[in-house]
Amino acid sequence: MRLFVAIDLPEEVKESIWNVSERLKRIKGLKVVERENLHITLKFLGEVKESSIKEISERLSGINSEPFSVSVEGIGSFPSKKRPRVIWVGINRGYDEILLLKKKIDVSLSPMFGSEKRFSPHITIARAKYPLKWSLIDDVISGFREQIFGGFEVLGFSLKKSILKPEGPLYSDILNVRF
Repeated sequence: MRLFVAIDLPEEVKESIWNVSERLKRIKGLKVVERENLHITLKFLGEVKESSIKEISERLSGINSEPFSVSVEGIGSFPSKKRPRVIWVGINRGYDEILLLKKKIDVSLSPMFGSEKRFSPHITIARAKYPLKWSLIDDVISGFREQIFGGFEVLGFSLKKSILKPEGPLYSDILNVRF
């Protein structure tokens, strides 16, 4: 089963982001993340045996943190502007807190999954397939580079299952950890 750890977004933040996604949807070569699937990924676990879920859940349930505020702002792309693979919305306030939470998750799960070298908190809103005209994407996102999409309190995180379907992934919660 395919698993990942994530922070869920409130509906009003998803709605605000979706206004940009609706415009990006029209660009050939971009696959937009569906509104209901928008989230902040903390750790992608990949394919995991069902027999490991109990240990993963126990390890994640032991993570302690305090609630913190997040502001969702700006838009950009990875790995570069000229050859984007991922179009993202950024995190401003709460960035360092997310990094700390990510580190706690990595430490907790390191005996099972190891740690990632690079991590930059963001919300993926679209993925590029090539060929693709960057100028079309830049036309859409240039007006949103400084956009504030909203803010919210992070009160916990979730272990999620992802089922890949032709129409897009279907996510469901396996575990919710509250602070």
